[in-house]
Amino acid sequence: MLAGRAAVVRWQRIQMESTDLATKATDQQELLLDATRFRTNNGNTSAIFLTDGGRNRMLMLTKSRNEYMEMDQQTMDQMGQAMQGVAAQMEAA
Repeated sequence: MLAGRAAVVRWQRIQMESTDLATKATDQQELLLDATRFRTNNGNTSAIFLTDGGRNRMLMLTKSRNEYMEMDQQTMDQMGQAMQGVAAQMEAA
């Protein structure tokens, strides 16, 4: 027999809608977050940031192509350094 309590996870949800005034096209976005997760849903794409178990990572989901991509903290740091290098080159030019 197992004893204990199950953790209750309560997501906070934010729904947004924006309108392009020139074309009157609307775009909807949904944000979900709790203590260790952040998710944004925008039409066909979802981005999920996870910090559970000390393992920071980002997941990208593309529904129409049924694709999944995961980036760990090391890869995100490398991309950040590369982007800083490009920005420095652009400022120097």
